[in-house]
Amino acid sequence: MPKAKVQVGDRFITIGGYPTTWIVEREIFSPTVTPHFQLSQEGQPNRVKTLSESVLVDDSQYRKVPGPDFAAA
Repeated sequence: MPKAKVQVGDRFITIGGYPTTWIVEREIFSPTVTPHFQLSQEGQPNRVKTLSESVLVDDSQYRKVPGPDFAAA
């Protein structure tokens, strides 16, 4: 099984509209569909959504952003 392009802990920002940051909380495994991930909104962890990996890596919908500890590394 190839390694997913999206990993738990990755952060994505929405493209277009209000720029909301979403954090990948867990991967949802299924043998019959593409990888899906549960995300929570940064600062509002009760807001969650489930998206496919293909949506998250689509540059017209989401952009991966560095974590808050990126500058400290």
